[in-house]
Amino acid sequence: MQLSPGQLSTLTEMGIPVWEYRQLSPIPTETVTVEPSIQSTETDEQIIRCDWLVLIDQSDNNQQTQRLLQAMMSAVGVLQHQFAIVRYDQLSQLHTLPIDRKVVMALGHKSAQLLLGEKVLIEDCRGKAFQAAASKLTTIVSFSLSELIQTPQKKALAWQDIQFAKSIHQRSGHTE
Repeated sequence: MQLSPGQLSTLTEMGIPVWEYRQLSPIPTETVTVEPSIQSTETDEQIIRCDWLVLIDQSDNNQQTQRLLQAMMSAVGVLQHQFAIVRYDQLSQLHTLPIDRKVVMALGHKSAQLLLGEKVLIEDCRGKAFQAAASKLTTIVSFSLSELIQTPQKKALAWQDIQFAKSIHQRSGHTE
């Protein structure tokens, strides 16, 4: 919808922001080489320290999806230092964690399947809390970050999933 200059002027005078469609283009990302043992150690400490763990597919780990995840978590009051992104190669570490107060968000089919140990359909798992197979961590399943970017209509459902995870977390005796 194109607005006339008069309409734009009126909206501006009223203090109403005018939204514009964005062009979908790849976001340039920087490649940073990190010593693997340093990255692994930092992540291990973060996994232990954080009450919120987010399991994502490595293909979902880019600047755009990280911004989306930060925005989603921030919207429910979870700050960046309060959650950790868990890679598939770190799943074995989850089995040794103290389980009190930790909530795992498995984002996407592959993440849910790896964590729960069975084939899952996201639509069937939403709104339910699971105990991850070997670790007994409370697990909430939702859509992958790339799926949310490609299908914005699912963001409302993901919002419900994160709010559900927040309520589970609060019931476990921890408040942000």
